[in-house]
Amino acid sequence: MTKKENQKILKKIDTKLDKILEEIIKLKIDLEVIKIKVEELEIRTANLESQINQVKLPQKTQNWSLTGIIGAVIVGICLAAVSLLFFAPNP
Repeated sequence: MTKKENQKILKKIDTKLDKILEEIIKLKIDLEVIKIKVEELEIRTANLESQINQVKLPQKTQNWSLTGIIGAVIVGICLAAVSLLFFAPNP
């Protein structure tokens, strides 16, 4: 090969390497943006977790209320039955 042919080949290789380097730089920038977004999401997640831990759900009190209502109805029925037995007029 002649010197000119070698220079053309080297120039093509150099141009391709420059394009590859540009792509690598773009990808590196994209990666940095993704890292920042992941850090923001981690912060948001931590904030949400702390808010969830601060909220006290009244599930147990609701269950006790339902149990109390059912118990009161049963006691009422029993009292009505007993009062009918003792205070009902004789046939």
